[in-house]
Amino acid sequence: MFQYIFENYPAVPFRTFQVIMTVTLFYFIYEVKRHDISMFYDRTRELKSDDDKDLVSWGITFCVVYIMQFIDNPMHIAIIGLDMDYILRRRLFYLLKICTGLVIFFAIYALHALRGCSFSQATRFIYYIYLLLITVHFLQFILRGYMETNILSPLYRANASLCYLYLTITILTLPISRLYRRWYAARKKAN
Repeated sequence: MFQYIFENYPAVPFRTFQVIMTVTLFYFIYEVKRHDISMFYDRTRELKSDDDKDLVSWGITFCVVYIMQFIDNPMHIAIIGLDMDYILRRRLFYLLKICTGLVIFFAIYALHALRGCSFSQATRFIYYIYLLLITVHFLQFILRGYMETNILSPLYRANASLCYLYLTITILTLPISRLYRRWYAARKKAN
């Protein structure tokens, strides 16, 4: 029983992350309707305030991470189910984890460059989280794929859990703070 819980505890933060991302999608749609979708891609449209820059940066990052979670998870489930040598399958799994992280890196950077928008604090933090994930995936790729040792598996599970927890908190920070400021302003205006 304890071993089952220990091996599967990273699934709880990951599922929480998926649920929160879906709920946050509704906030993103609300902001798109409120500001117009061109705010997120039209380079000629000027971002007037730091709040607008943070929203655009957060929106770009949110979209990339949201889309990649729907590509990443099924792809890795498919790899796990492949009928091939388990060492080769393990190498392919971690290699694609590294590639997925790098795609997220480059997509966020490219979309920010195309929009002409600087990184928000949340985007920088997400970059750091994915850098940590890529590093641990690379270590697992070497250790489990070539050296056939599970020495970092507990660290890998703990790291994955913490990274998804931090991703969830980081993604939620902007919507919660903006909604709270609107609520507080409306409450102050009503009094």
